[in-house]
Amino acid sequence: MLTPATEISVQGDWGMRELLLNVLTLLAGRLSLSMSPKEVEGDRLLTELRALTGVLVKEWSSVSGGVSVLGVGGSAGRTKSLAVQRGEISTAGLREYLHELLERVRRLGFVGVILHFNNLELLARRDPSRLATFFEEVRDVLQTPNVYFVFVGYSGMFQQIIVPQERVRSIFFGRAIHLPPLSREEVHQAIARRYQLLAARPKRWIPPVDDPVVDYLYEVFRGRIRFIMDAITSLVAYLPEGMTGTLAAEATQSLLEQLTWERVQNVLTETELTVLRAAVHEVRFTNSSLVKATGKGKQNIAKYVNRLLDLHLIHPAERRGRNVYYEISPDLALLRPRSKGT
Repeated sequence: MLTPATEISVQGDWGMRELLLNVLTLLAGRLSLSMSPKEVEGDRLLTELRALTGVLVKEWSSVSGGVSVLGVGGSAGRTKSLAVQRGEISTAGLREYLHELLERVRRLGFVGVILHFNNLELLARRDPSRLATFFEEVRDVLQTPNVYFVFVGYSGMFQQIIVPQERVRSIFFGRAIHLPPLSREEVHQAIARRYQLLAARPKRWIPPVDDPVVDYLYEVFRGRIRFIMDAITSLVAYLPEGMTGTLAAEATQSLLEQLTWERVQNVLTETELTVLRAAVHEVRFTNSSLVKATGKGKQNIAKYVNRLLDLHLIHPAERRGRNVYYEISPDLALLRPRSKGT
């Protein structure tokens, strides 16, 4: 089975066209990896897909010439011109390109393609109907032969989004697979394996953080390895170039909190930060609890909560009667006050 090097992040405004364009881009890129730049440049299919899914720069040579006003002397030479082209095509045309790509994949000896989609929870947090509409629109594409679509979502998504839609439910096979968080030992093993795979020298690599840091992140993120790895990546990106060695827990906890605050400070006003700080100190909160914590009016709090929802910094957790309870997004758990000894 062939699979692209990266997963596909679903966006809120996606429909069939956006899905196809992203699939074509990644598949074409994956096929190009096994070809030389010259082969890619001369490949009709890949060239057309580059024009459709991105920007294609065309270059050609032409002969120019000139004659002086007096008819004496002249000039001639070759010039190069560049043109940037963007393609427009119907969804039916995009599906034809997908079938042509799949035929190319089969000729290379693969039996099919696996496509991995994530970030579905971001579509559903504010309005689950957006995610339901997405599946309804792309239903026909999901039935493409020899393509296996893997959607990674939140617990309960299948029951909430897929089951109520008869047309969509009919194309899914079996039941949704629920994967519990990895154990602490499994997380350590998975991270060590990733280090080995990414190391420039497989048998000579230095872990960027020590085991207590991984244990701390495991507790903060409740075993969710996606957020653990993101936190480690943030640390590595922050380190000065050329630095070698392993960061200890004492140095990393405050640094991770600082980096997380800097990220949200770039998109929030001072007042919005005040509301977020109040939210961070509560496990679950409502508009009313934020009013008490901040002393701000109900209407203002509702405005700030909507802003935090739009930025995916908080999300609805449950509804009790007329009250909606919210939680901070998992990646902001680093901002919670640390208990002694952690």
